[in-house]
Amino acid sequence: MPDQLKVLIVDDSAIYRSLVQGCVREMTDLNCVGTAVDGKDAIAKAQSLRPDLILLDVEMPVMGGVEAMPKLRQIVPDAGIIMVSSLTTNGANITMDALQAGAFDFVTKPQVKAGEDGFAALREPLGAVIEAFREGRAQRAKPAKAPPKPKARGKVPVIDAVAIGCSTGGPSALAELIPKLPGDLRVPVLIVQHMPARFTASLATSLARRSNLRVMEGEEGRPLRAGEVLVAPGGKHLEVAMQDSEPFVRLTNGKPVNSFRPSVDVMFKSLATAMPGKVLSVVMTGMGSDGLEGVKAIRQGGGWCIAQDQASCAVYGMPRSVVESGEADEVVALDDLAKRLQEIAKAK
Repeated sequence: MPDQLKVLIVDDSAIYRSLVQGCVREMTDLNCVGTAVDGKDAIAKAQSLRPDLILLDVEMPVMGGVEAMPKLRQIVPDAGIIMVSSLTTNGANITMDALQAGAFDFVTKPQVKAGEDGFAALREPLGAVIEAFREGRAQRAKPAKAPPKPKARGKVPVIDAVAIGCSTGGPSALAELIPKLPGDLRVPVLIVQHMPARFTASLATSLARRSNLRVMEGEEGRPLRAGEVLVAPGGKHLEVAMQDSEPFVRLTNGKPVNSFRPSVDVMFKSLATAMPGKVLSVVMTGMGSDGLEGVKAIRQGGGWCIAQDQASCAVYGMPRSVVESGEADEVVALDDLAKRLQEIAKAK
């Protein structure tokens, strides 16, 4: 059995503190060492308890989760902070601020009706996020392996679209990458980030505020335009199709793929069909392997793939699946990724 993680639960609601505690008790690899009622209380408790994991409510009186984060990160810099967010638009906006400020990930508070099991609604998503945190922590504890050397495939093709897939750690990584890209980028950028609907809208709005590019959620029928960044809406697959030789967005309600909707594989595969040989796929931080089959399709059609390097990933799952399958043409650190995308986008 893995070592137990010490958990601090922070929520102003006694009901939710109890609910989260119940979930933590059912996970044998976790040990709840304390609870706090607001951010100020959490800072005091973190000093003495030194938790490995902080489950932090987003909206609280006295001091909210985002306001408490800088001090918590200073006190326990190696602790993972998982935001516990309401499904309101305001909750989504605040959660996005927290993710881009360095929170590991988030779970949403279950909207439980009378007679329903709140534990069941929270246990599975919370368990998945904690598993991702453990995986990322284990990766950081080991020296990064040198990735296999990509097979020579000749020159990078002339590309007409950049397609990015990411999951855990993605909002923070995108907040670093997208604002570095110039407003006159000559290609469109498409993003699949695994998260629910209101949160993808908040992600797009937050990136738009920081960036020279025009960033928005993808809309049904919208043409792909140079200098625009389209984020796949949560709960929908984003695909690209062609009409009169022009690419445009299709939003579909197909079944989840790799447990996700939107799925990176769905977007990548549609681009491989619509724009063969013209797509640069970028696989960034995230758990699992969503995107691998789509990358294969893009490269078989003559496109290119960049994987984010292990050292700069919150969780090196999705990029690792691509690298270890021999499907990455390049492995690039997050700090260098914007520059490399610009170099490829300018090539003609």
